[in-house]
Amino acid sequence: MLILPIEKKLDWKRPPVALIILVLINIIVFFTYQDFDSHRQENAVNFYHANELLNAELPAYQQYLTDKGEERIDESYEFIELIILSDYEFRHYLDNSLRSIISTNNYQQWQDKRDHANQLWDKVSYYSFGLKPNAVTVTTLITHQFLHGDFWHLLGNLVFLLIFGFAVEAALGSLRFLSYYLISGFGAGLFFAFFESVINGAGYSPLVGASGSISGVTAMYLMLFRLQKIRFFYWILFFVGYFRAAAVIILPIYILQEVYFQISNDGSNVAYTAHIGGFIAGGILVLLTQSLHSKSINNDYLEGNEERNIVDRYSTDLDQLYNKIGKCHFRQAWDVFLKIKQEFGINNELIEIEYNLIRAINYDKLPVFLLNHFGQSQKSLIIIQAQLDYWKSLPVQEQESLPLKKKHLFAIDLLLINQASTSEAIFEQLKDHDKSHRQEIAVLASNIGLYYQEKNHQTKANSYQSHARSLMQSAS
Repeated sequence: MLILPIEKKLDWKRPPVALIILVLINIIVFFTYQDFDSHRQENAVNFYHANELLNAELPAYQQYLTDKGEERIDESYEFIELIILSDYEFRHYLDNSLRSIISTNNYQQWQDKRDHANQLWDKVSYYSFGLKPNAVTVTTLITHQFLHGDFWHLLGNLVFLLIFGFAVEAALGSLRFLSYYLISGFGAGLFFAFFESVINGAGYSPLVGASGSISGVTAMYLMLFRLQKIRFFYWILFFVGYFRAAAVIILPIYILQEVYFQISNDGSNVAYTAHIGGFIAGGILVLLTQSLHSKSINNDYLEGNEERNIVDRYSTDLDQLYNKIGKCHFRQAWDVFLKIKQEFGINNELIEIEYNLIRAINYDKLPVFLLNHFGQSQKSLIIIQAQLDYWKSLPVQEQESLPLKKKHLFAIDLLLINQASTSEAIFEQLKDHDKSHRQEIAVLASNIGLYYQEKNHQTKANSYQSHARSLMQSAS
């Protein structure tokens, strides 16, 4: 089962600095420090093999598996030495087992070699800096959050961190988000350590990964939105879709899912208890912040007020612009227009205002304006008509000297105001152009053909579609 929120989009006007730093640290650690793990493992296995430690330990390992109720390992298995070296619980079992079956002298020789093999193996990242339940330190409570088992473990965690993290950082601020992320990792690690060492009676397998911290971020997200109905994407077996629900009711679903996995997936390498600990820590952190420091949370962002404020500012500025135009204060209106254009970008309405202000203030600049807007994505019919009037005023030589791309886009625009005859005239100018532009001219011919097809003028439609095919063939 997969349930993901899709309510908020990433806004690069508010760059998620802490999130980017966390992502980069995880990537750098994995592809630099952890990249040498295979070499560290190889050194340990080579020493283990060269000193024939397997001969002494294999019977004990088979008995160890039997005592645990697990199936014995195939003695011809290629990676049997790697498995034995990486089994930290077996180390403690092995010490007592061998002491009782081999002589003191042989035991001491074995122990010296095994200790050195252990030292080599312990240089592997997840044992050096992973969180060992029976030996928790402040250092490993931090470092385990930035280590991963493999590339897919890293990728999966980073995807979830990006999905939830940017909105949480926008609501809490970068420093608070970063500190809460790390504290959630602490909570995840401590809950995992308690469960493994106290409840399960084991404590040898190290915990690595950002999953606990990210579970905390997930809980923060859901607690921040709380009773707001937000949009979720779901994927359950073969069923995929969207639904809206109060954010906070999804949190217990996540926790119950992890509890179910913990119970039903005995022997899994996934640390479900760490996820649960992260959920609890992240939820409590946001709950305390909402109770004690509610002003530190950007509720305008969570409630969408910032987006509405942007719309309101645009409407206010636009009213001011029309007011200046209405009073014929065109110079002042131009300054207001430039401010709106810079802050909110351009649209059809603003293009038409710009056109009219240029006509009122400096008519000489109108040709430049019209040329700049040939073929633009904004399809203002008023501008296209003005461009047509300007085009007709140009001598043939100047028409032909205009850039081909502008003319071809302008000719397509002319079809929007039913000026097919001018569009055809431009096509006639362009159709014999060099081969490098045949594809663009073919697009124009195709558009003219479609125009005539909509007008039920089949003869012309067929003719231009034929032109289009011919031009495409000659361009290839």
